[in-house]
Amino acid sequence: MFEIDPISSKDKKFLQKHGIHLEHIKLCAYSDRDRDQNPASVILLASAQTLYLADPQKEILESYPFSILSSIRIEEQLSTGRLIAENESGIFLLTAFTNFCKDSMLLFVKYIEVLMRGEPLQIDDKDLPDARRCPRCGKRYPDRDRRLCPHCMKKGTSFKRFSVFLFRYRLDLFLTFLSLAGLTAMSILAPYISSGFFFDQVIEGTGKFYGEILLVLGMLLATKLLQMGSTMLNNWITSKVAANMVFDLKKTIFSAIERLSLGFFTARQTGGLMTQVNEDSDRIYRFFCDTVPRFIINAAQVIVLTVLMFVLQPILALIALGLVVPTFMVVRHLLFRNIKTLHARTYSNSKSLNGFLADVLSGARVVKAFSGEKSEIDRFSVRSHRLAASDRKLGVFNSSVWTLVGLIPLAGTMLVWGFGGWMVMSGSNGMTYGKLLTFIAYMGMIYAPLNFFSDMMNQTADCSNALQRLFEIMDAQPEVCEAEHPIELGDHIGKIEFDNVCFSYQKGRRIIDHVNFSIKEGSILGIVGHTGAGKSTIANLLMRLYDVESGEIRIDGKSVRELSFRSLYQNIAIVSQETYLFMGTILENIRYARPEADFTEVVEAAKCAGAHEFIMRLPDGYHTRIGSGFQELSGGERQRISIARAILKNPKILILDEATAAMDTATERKIQTALANLIRGKTTIMIAHRLSTLRDADRLIVIERGKIAEEGTHAELLQVENGVYKKLFTLQEEALKTAGILEET
Repeated sequence: MFEIDPISSKDKKFLQKHGIHLEHIKLCAYSDRDRDQNPASVILLASAQTLYLADPQKEILESYPFSILSSIRIEEQLSTGRLIAENESGIFLLTAFTNFCKDSMLLFVKYIEVLMRGEPLQIDDKDLPDARRCPRCGKRYPDRDRRLCPHCMKKGTSFKRFSVFLFRYRLDLFLTFLSLAGLTAMSILAPYISSGFFFDQVIEGTGKFYGEILLVLGMLLATKLLQMGSTMLNNWITSKVAANMVFDLKKTIFSAIERLSLGFFTARQTGGLMTQVNEDSDRIYRFFCDTVPRFIINAAQVIVLTVLMFVLQPILALIALGLVVPTFMVVRHLLFRNIKTLHARTYSNSKSLNGFLADVLSGARVVKAFSGEKSEIDRFSVRSHRLAASDRKLGVFNSSVWTLVGLIPLAGTMLVWGFGGWMVMSGSNGMTYGKLLTFIAYMGMIYAPLNFFSDMMNQTADCSNALQRLFEIMDAQPEVCEAEHPIELGDHIGKIEFDNVCFSYQKGRRIIDHVNFSIKEGSILGIVGHTGAGKSTIANLLMRLYDVESGEIRIDGKSVRELSFRSLYQNIAIVSQETYLFMGTILENIRYARPEADFTEVVEAAKCAGAHEFIMRLPDGYHTRIGSGFQELSGGERQRISIARAILKNPKILILDEATAAMDTATERKIQTALANLIRGKTTIMIAHRLSTLRDADRLIVIERGKIAEEGTHAELLQVENGVYKKLFTLQEEALKTAGILEET
């Protein structure tokens, strides 16, 4: 039995009491709501022939043989869902559930459909309970297809992987270390010259260089000049590397995102991805090119100064280092986890706010049209308040906790001043005023890196989170992958076959259900149906924007899974109802389909699409810039440029998905005439709500709830009594007559 949710011993007794033998059960899951949306613990069971629904608290047990059920599916709502079934009497509710049980319900529907088809139950490894949770902490994996738990992942793993990227900058990083090493050496030498050497060897009458003040000034000047030279070298290298490395990082992150399938983008907000590309790359750069070199140099400085301090005065060194540094490091370790959590929360709230802003600003027209300003301001305030609260907590933590932590070095300094001053006055252990000043200076130089180490905790936390997000994207597997040994399409391209194709955007919600049809080379297939029936999904599957769950799609007898992406996309063009134009000139947007096309070809494509006339009326013609801040185009104008783009590509297979939906009747007729020339000799799929545009199609299929309800020619479908197509056509004709577009007959 596949226990999606394990059955408790108490519920097992209830089931056995009512004659349910668990050895015959194939599938089990729990729902947390009953039919009335009340909290409950409803058990869903399935044997090879029967669905059982049990509510032990209410002593309810119902059975539904598969023979009387035609389908079982999920209806999703905002925070809840409903598991419904259908039989010859209609649709009825089995149980409700909250989003907490959503994954369980989706898996239950996925596998009960297998049982209803009479097929043997084979469980995917990724659906097993052990595959969905981390074996160490028991928490769910963020990505079911990637068994990596961020809670248990070793903290150094990400940094180790990223070191391969840093290897290409090894020379620049070496020069950075070299300049910082010179800077550190001069920093250590300067206090000795200005303190110990100056007081004990120059001012003191018994000193070897008594009275040679100019010598000290010259040494100090040389030291400062060397410090300036090291600083200038470091700044020059940093400026040189910064732009290149940030560019490489952003390119790496963007390339990792771009290789993923369309499903990745539909599940994420644009603003969140923009945050990852821009902010994460800056965080990673600052850490490895600024923080890490300084950490290494400061660590070396601490080691050298520690040796020097023990040489100068071991007792004071023990007081200054033996008490202060261990205490500081223990406190740092205890606080690190809190800091990382606070930084992760701040980033998450920032990403949420950026995503919200990208969505609202993109939909500003809708907000204005529906007077939603106040609502959006309220939503913005909620997200902005969350970010402000997390920033406030982080700021309070840094300003209060780290201020208190700063008292630890201060206590060490006070002890050294007190005990060292006593040693100078008593003359014990050869302690002199110059040695004490040098020791105090070195002690301050040791305590300063300790403050840097505390600041480094914040940067390490930020970089660790950024690297984890980067590798999660890089390790994510595209849902649609090119075959290991892809094949190319031939010269005569056109025959398309859908063989028993099934597809769901979400498991358990089937959008395409066992669809079978074929299109002859050079013919036109029209696809009609209600909104949401799955028409556009068929086009997406043909282009392999998504992969089918089962069945096969073939072009000229070759499975699209075996074709190379280059061959597939070179031979298929789509004009969608959702037009998108890039920021740039109209010429660049049309030429996007074929960058090597010359200007004459672009103009011919625009004429064919009925776009040339309005383009020439624009200020700069084909060189007019469109997009944010530039020339605005109407919906029909944008659609015609999109059509021109497809015409320029001149594909063997053409998909028109509501291509003329945004146009008036006169413009639509012009474009239909142009498209008639374009589609001649091409295999064409036309998806349309306006059935009059499909009269000349060689064949029509009607999609209803993901299945083919009817198929035939326009004339044949009109002869089907009570047919779906006939009803749709009749309704549209009546609407056109009412609008005065068609005359009464």
